[in-house]
Amino acid sequence: MLADQKERRAELKQHKLNIPLRSERTTKAVGIGFIYERLAPTLEGFTFNKNDCRSMFDPIDYVIFEGLSEKKKVDKIIFMDVKSGKARLSAKQRTIKRVVEDKKVQFRTYKSSVTTLSNSTASNAKSSVCAIAVGRSFDSATPRCT
Repeated sequence: MLADQKERRAELKQHKLNIPLRSERTTKAVGIGFIYERLAPTLEGFTFNKNDCRSMFDPIDYVIFEGLSEKKKVDKIIFMDVKSGKARLSAKQRTIKRVVEDKKVQFRTYKSSVTTLSNSTASNAKSSVCAIAVGRSFDSATPRCT
């Protein structure tokens, strides 16, 4: 019994010593994966035209508009996440994958109610842009947000 306890204590002590090593390895692996996902379209073996790739990185890495750069016509849209090592899709990414596989994807257009500025003085234009950016009212006499 006493020998078992000593052995168990020795195992726990060794386990505690290994925690920082595992943490350091995991941190390095995540960092390398982070770099790899950004470089993936330029690496050998990447099967898509890098010019068709649009990066998002969160929650997925790329949206690929296959055919866009060469044919000037999109043949297919692909959602791609780059993984290395033992990395797996996150819960959010698995949900996105399911939604795409279930064909619950739509195209929509958003038309802004903001009108373009024409024939405005520089002062008024600056104030208008400030108001649009911040969402506040402005005094047209002074080019600053109020």
